[in-house]
Amino acid sequence: MIRFLTVTSIGLALTSAVGVGLILSKNREETGLRATLSAFLDCDAAVTNSDLTASAARCSDAVAAVHRTARRSERCDVALNTSDGFSIDAACSAPVKQVVAERDARTRERNGLQATLNDLRRGQAAAIASAEARGRTQTQRTDRAEQDLADAPRTAAGLGRCDADCLQRLGGASTAR
Repeated sequence: MIRFLTVTSIGLALTSAVGVGLILSKNREETGLRATLSAFLDCDAAVTNSDLTASAARCSDAVAAVHRTARRSERCDVALNTSDGFSIDAACSAPVKQVVAERDARTRERNGLQATLNDLRRGQAAAIASAEARGRTQTQRTDRAEQDLADAPRTAAGLGRCDADCLQRLGGASTAR
């Protein structure tokens, strides 16, 4: 029986040692998990801010690079929305800068063509007004000349006859008008 008690006590001691070892192992594992969780929480706090140095110090290189790209994209979006050329050059990528440059070139080209079109329209309106004025003047001259000829004395055959006084009146009347 003593042997049984000895074997049982040795078994219990071994079981207790294994249990204590298991508890110690789980405590170390829990400490490691808490450290990892704390590191993730620190990284999360750093990523929610715009401080790129904090995210680089507290996060992995991949997470810090993604955070840097996200912040740069946000700055680029703000610059594009406000049309801030300096910020676009500083924050946006090369393809975005290319598109913005092409848009700006097309805008300048459109504005130049619009100005040319407006100038042509103004010139066209002035030319039309001038032509209308010349037409009115010519019509008035023609009407005046026809009226003067109609007012001239007539012969018995119906032909116009004008003596020196008549010519002088017609000449004076046309220069006076």
